[in-house]
Amino acid sequence: MIVVDSAHNRDSAARLRLALDDYLPNREVILIFGASEDKDVDGMFSELMPRVQQVYATQSEHPRAMPAGEIVQLAHRHGRPAAAVLPVAAALEQALSQVNQHSAIVVAGSIFLAAAIREVWRINQSLEKK
Repeated sequence: MIVVDSAHNRDSAARLRLALDDYLPNREVILIFGASEDKDVDGMFSELMPRVQQVYATQSEHPRAMPAGEIVQLAHRHGRPAAAVLPVAAALEQALSQVNQHSAIVVAGSIFLAAAIREVWRINQSLEKK
């Protein structure tokens, strides 16, 4: 299962966590996260990390994207294992290699990241059909 959400501030991250609690209460969360540099990543992590088991930090091609290494440092400060994985397609591939029937992949942090993941997924699905 993959949930792609455009949560990009603390309030939307809190709402995402509540949705995960409601709809996926027993699933471990593998988070693919990327954000713009001007966003409150620490606040978003305060909301999301109680549900997250692993973070794959990545970044979109947008010029305001926060470096993945900085996201990893913030995830570690919140007590979660994290790895920087670039590009976005590789982050999705890494998360897919870890997911099982007891977990879900959640993509959040940026509208740009949500769009990039959707595009990678669309391309992968097209290639599989050939």
